[in-house]
Amino acid sequence: MSDKNTLFWLETAESIARNKYDGQYTLIKLPEGYRFCFGILDHRYDLAQMASGETMVDAIMLGVIQETRAIKRILVNFEPEDHLD
Repeated sequence: MSDKNTLFWLETAESIARNKYDGQYTLIKLPEGYRFCFGILDHRYDLAQMASGETMVDAIMLGVIQETRAIKRILVNFEPEDHLD
C-alpha cells in the first residue's frame, strides 16, 4: 500500500475517532496480526469483534469500513418524524 493510501486511512480513522469517540481508538499488535476498534477497549468488547488485519493499515482500513457501513445502516433507517416532539 502506498504512503498516500496509508495516510488516507489513518486520517480517516482519526477523523471518525474525533467526531464520534472523543478522539479515542484502540490498536493492538498480536502474534497473529493487528486488531483495531474505535473507542476504548473494555471488558464488554471482545477482541474477536475488533477489525483485524495482517498489517496495522489493513486493520484500520477494515475498522473504518465497518464503522462507515454502520453509519450508513443508521441513516438508511432514520425516520426524521420519529424524532420530533
